[in-house]
Amino acid sequence: MRTALCKEYRFEASHVLPNHDGKCARLHGHSYRALVEVTGPVRERDGSPQEGMIVDFAKLDDVWAVTGERFDHQHLNDLQEFAQLPPTAENIAAVLLAAMDEEAEQGEAFGDAEVTAVRVWETAKCSAVARA
Repeated sequence: MRTALCKEYRFEASHVLPNHDGKCARLHGHSYRALVEVTGPVRERDGSPQEGMIVDFAKLDDVWAVTGERFDHQHLNDLQEFAQLPPTAENIAAVLLAAMDEEAEQGEAFGDAEVTAVRVWETAKCSAVARA
């Protein structure tokens, strides 16, 4: 059976949406929240430290540490990832999903599990979800 685990992270960043017809056309910042979902099989009882887990939360933290650092306290419009995309909540979620997945695969951090969704909150009530 495949199961999902989730962990929330935070980062600070600024952006501007120059073609927006409202306030977002001006430079502003957010205290973003990102909920990362990892899906995979739960490891059976085998005497290992990871039995009963999909992925150890510490391994998820390690992958976020590399990925999140690229976005934290940055002006998102200046990042290469947003050279062709406006840094909207939708695009930020998609970029974070791809970056988390790539980082996890490079380090083989998650075994048979994969990053399957990232939800990004721009404000307390507004979020976007990217799914694999």
